[in-house]
Amino acid sequence: MTTSIKSNGLIMEITSFLRNGEQQFYDFNTPWSMVIIVLGFLCAWAVTTILEHLGWTRHVWHLPLVFAALAVLFGSLIGLFFAP
Repeated sequence: MTTSIKSNGLIMEITSFLRNGEQQFYDFNTPWSMVIIVLGFLCAWAVTTILEHLGWTRHVWHLPLVFAALAVLFGSLIGLFFAP
């Protein structure tokens, strides 16, 4: 029972940390939207790379447009779940 309380407390600490409007990295306060944009871009990049390795991108008409749409989609989903 104590381990579940400790792990639940750790999850609550992480969640409350992520729900701040700005995160401090050294002496620079980074807005949360900047982190969301970077994470959405990295997720879209990973998905596009996987699609290219599978050969599914040859069926896509305009790959940069699909990449931009994936970046917006993943950024929106990450912002939806972890918005401050």
